[in-house]
This record gives sequence, structure tokens and C-alpha cells, in this order.
Amino acid sequence: MSKISFILLISWAVLCIAAIFLGLLFRGGEQHVIYTYYSSFLELLIAALASFFCFYNRRLFLPNDPVRKAWSTLGIAVLFWTGGAFLSLVYPITHSGQETPFPWYSDIGYLLFIPLVLSALMTLRFSLNVAIPFWAWISAFIIATSISLLALIINSETLKQIGIAAFMTTMAYVVFTPMLMTMIIITASVLIGHPICRPWWFALTGLFIFSIGAFLHVLLHNLNILKQGIWWLDLTWPLAFGLIALAATMTCTMSNRPSTPIPK
Repeated sequence: MSKISFILLISWAVLCIAAIFLGLLFRGGEQHVIYTYYSSFLELLIAALASFFCFYNRRLFLPNDPVRKAWSTLGIAVLFWTGGAFLSLVYPITHSGQETPFPWYSDIGYLLFIPLVLSALMTLRFSLNVAIPFWAWISAFIIATSISLLALIINSETLKQIGIAAFMTTMAYVVFTPMLMTMIIITASVLIGHPICRPWWFALTGLFIFSIGAFLHVLLHNLNILKQGIWWLDLTWPLAFGLIALAATMTCTMSNRPSTPIPK
């Protein structure tokens, strides 16, 4: 592990532990706002760092290298999410501590994140030139179908009661999240056994944690369970983007050479 990766890992761990401590200490009551602002700032900081390191990775690859495009697209995706997180952080500050409504402009950045990530992972997969194993297709289909049906069943009553904007936004999350999980499984299936792609395992793990967090966040919000925030759910964002940032820093320490396709 490089020095920069080690520093990032330690700092990331300390900040996340502090978030857990504040979440437990200020659970409920007026002081909960301290945790809320810290958690929002932590999400924004780590996502911004992840985006920066993804863009920084461009220097490792030749201009026509698809892996360069994959890291760039991932960086743009995280940048959009960072923009959404910034808007979510600003809203309660400018509205006397009121909770950010759903949906709001921040959801534009959040929703654009997933299609861009899908594009990045598809670019990476095609660059590896490896056939997708049958088990990956079956696993992806089962998981995507199960999550979609579960989301529709649980949200069925809520979807009948909310407005058109909230309905469309919720359905976008319901559709995009299974798509992200499907692409994670497919991408992981072609990375198995190749050491050059080791950093991408951290990124895929982060994206998987993100997809779980996104699914639970919308689910709990529509069930009116998500009131003042849940510390373990809020932690999914810094965990996810921390892993992406770690993957990017690991790639930054690799030798400056173009990636090579994996032979069939």
C-alpha cells in the first residue's frame, strides 16, 4: 500500500469512527443537528476526494485507452453526486434547519451518478475483452429482479399517495439501483484472477455499498422511518466513496503504462 493510500485509509477510518460516535451521542433531541451537519460534511468531503483522485488517474493511461475513459467517467459521476450532496447540505443551512425535501434539486445529481457509473463500468468491461460467465448473468438477473419486486411491493402504497415529482424520482431510484447492482456483478465476474484490476475491486465494493444505501434510503424515507437520519445508513456514503477514493489512489501508484487487455 502506498503512503498516500495509507494516509487516506487512516484519515477515512478516523472520520467515520467520529461519525458513528456523534450519531450515537446525539441520537434524537436538538443536538442531533451537530451530527447531521458533520455527517453531511463528511459525505461531501470524501466524495470530492474520490472524484479528484479518479480524474488524477487519467495521467496513468494513454489518451485512447478505454480505462482512462472509465476513470474519467467515474470521476464525473462522483462529481455529480458531490454536487447533489452540496445542495443537500446547503438547504437546511439556508432554511433554518429544515430537512431537505424529497425530491429536490440535489436528486438530479444523485440520479445522474448511476447512469454515469454504468457507462464507466461498461467501458471497463469492454476494454478487458473477456466473455461474461453464465453464472454472472444468472446472479445479476436474480438480484435485479428480486430488488425491483421488493421495492415495488414495499413502495406500492406510498407511490399512490405521493405527487408526480416524488413518484418519478422514486421510480428512477427503483430502476437505477438494480441496474447498478447488475453491472457490478457482471464487471466483477470479468475481473476475477487479474491482479492489474485489483484497485477496481475496492471501487466495486464501494459501489455495491452505495447501491444498498441508496435502496434503503429511498425505502425508509417513503415509509416515514427516515426522520432525523440513521447513523449506520448515513455511513454507507462515506464508506462507499472512501473505497472508491482508495481504489483511485492505489491506481495512482501503479507504473505509468497503458492497461493491457486480458486474453480470453
